[in-house]
Amino acid sequence: MLRTRNHQKPLKTQKLITLVKLFNLAFLCRDFNVQRGQFLSEIERISYSIKPVKRLSPAQSKIDNLKQQKDTANKNLKAERDRQKIAKAQATIRQASSF
Repeated sequence: MLRTRNHQKPLKTQKLITLVKLFNLAFLCRDFNVQRGQFLSEIERISYSIKPVKRLSPAQSKIDNLKQQKDTANKNLKAERDRQKIAKAQATIRQASSF
């Protein structure tokens, strides 16, 4: 299977996920007794919203990867700061309760 440059899911997997969504929609519509015309219009709406994946150039892929790394680093930094705040607060509570 081919993978896109920005390491998204394989294209065959994306098509399979789309088919599963349409299949689930069919069961949902059947369960709620939706009329055939409404069901077909919903399938058309979903199929028109599916756009082909544009492949990134190597430069764009590198920029995208760096953005993802930055977001991950920011998330990890926030989590560590929160963890340290909690540890400091717990130490303060322990110290106050020992009096």
